[in-house]
Amino acid sequence: MTRNLTLWLNSILLLAAVASVAQTKSNLPLYKNAKAPVESRIKDLLSRMTVEEKVGQISMPLGWPMYTKTGNNVAVSEAFKKALKEEHTGMLWATLRADPWTKKTLLTGLNPELAAKATNAIQKYAIENTRLGIPVLLSEEAPHGHMAIGTTVFPTSIGQASTFNPDLIKDMATTIAEETRLQGGHVGYGPVLDLAREPRWSRVEETYGEDHVLNSRMGEAMVQGFQGKGINTGVNVVSTLKHFTAYGAPEGGHKVARALIGLR
Repeated sequence: MTRNLTLWLNSILLLAAVASVAQTKSNLPLYKNAKAPVESRIKDLLSRMTVEEKVGQISMPLGWPMYTKTGNNVAVSEAFKKALKEEHTGMLWATLRADPWTKKTLLTGLNPELAAKATNAIQKYAIENTRLGIPVLLSEEAPHGHMAIGTTVFPTSIGQASTFNPDLIKDMATTIAEETRLQGGHVGYGPVLDLAREPRWSRVEETYGEDHVLNSRMGEAMVQGFQGKGINTGVNVVSTLKHFTAYGAPEGGHKVARALIGLR
């Protein structure tokens, strides 16, 4: 009798737990329902957002000040907490970047393991400490390798172009995408599709050269390598083609100078 009573009580508790979970799921807003159509989720989310929150989603401050590192421990920084609270920041750029500009070194920067911990911490804080719980979109520099500690460095684009081998570039981009995604990045900055028509320009080595056909084929291969058959694989990233049209043909070869070109 005692055993039957115990089984009965356990059954009641289990049913109560299931009912509680079902009730919780039914109270979820539509945009958090992974089984709902994407368009419906987007429409629902946008209807809930303020103008400030929408603007915040398309702002993208520098990412490397957004974490702190103490030994092997990483956490979100006060700068990130402030950006999230005051600016509703939805994207970060080059969070994992390490070079003289960022002043992130082997000592102050993040190896791949710590990088993954840092991006996880950023996402956790954003989801748990914002009104709508929207994850952060992380964009990383990756034109010839993810620009971070412990990743593979490939030749710059002018060297890649000298191979005349789009299949090789696709394989390279596949590797870059995997190394970026596994550390928490979602977007890879590349390929660089500027046409280098002004040899005095300081960024010629970032390009595939002056020929538009070669640029097209190499760029296409890199996009295919970055994005694969879908960006939900866990090893692919969204490709960002850059820079702005005619950036590689500035007046006098000066960086960010005006470009005098025809409509064609």
